[in-house]
Amino acid sequence: MAADEESKGAGPGKGGSRRRRARLAAVQALYQIELTGAPAPTTIVEFRRHRLQGDMDGLPMDDIDPDFFAELVTGV
Repeated sequence: MAADEESKGAGPGKGGSRRRRARLAAVQALYQIELTGAPAPTTIVEFRRHRLQGDMDGLPMDDIDPDFFAELVTGV
């Protein structure tokens, strides 16, 4: 693992890396966008306020990399 990945939270820890969990959240957000037709910025705000607390698929989501999450959702 590269040092720059480590500094971005890519190291092992409770529930995997922050970026791994951000990818999981992004997939969920993209699925929601597909189903509802809501714009990405609206969905990102909703996820940050309501869904990135507690667990998602058994992984803690309260300390994901929020910038990486938003970048993934808007980059699709």
